[in-house]
Amino acid sequence: KQVKPAAWANFNFTQLKEAVYNYTVEVMTALKNAGITPEWVQVGNEITPGMLLPDGGSDNAHFPQLVELINKGYDGVKAISSTSKVILHIDQGNNNSRFRCWFDNAKKYGAKYEIIGLSYYPYWLSTSHPDYTLSINDLASNMNDMVTRYGKEVMIVEIGGDDTKAQNTYDMLKAVI
Repeated sequence: KQVKPAAWANFNFTQLKEAVYNYTVEVMTALKNAGITPEWVQVGNEITPGMLLPDGGSDNAHFPQLVELINKGYDGVKAISSTSKVILHIDQGNNNSRFRCWFDNAKKYGAKYEIIGLSYYPYWLSTSHPDYTLSINDLASNMNDMVTRYGKEVMIVEIGGDDTKAQNTYDMLKAVI
């Protein structure tokens, strides 16, 4: 779910951007004060539909605002830890057209990030064909395309399989690695 927190529900867009920045700085400062410097920081989680909806939607009308929110998160990360790499993460890591569309818009509107994050849950892609072997080549092709097309690192940041099909899930994890 990508709705605004209740405390931010009535914020105008300027206030929303400031809240993203301030919250990110607050979290990064708490980590720094605890002696932690994250190697990676994700701005949002599976933000395919956007984040802080409706203001930061990924539809054509709102994508520029989504990028403004992303960039405020990025700036908040870098203000505290210039070495932490920022990840933008969307789902269906084997779906190249989805990734191209989303990251073409991210590029078009100037999103700041270092890593493209992918989720890969082959079991939930199709309940009639849950076997990872039907989509893993698409995952590899998409990851290679993302590196070539955008010049960014890629990372699978979420992955999983059906816990009732342990061998298939194990085999999928080995194949992905």
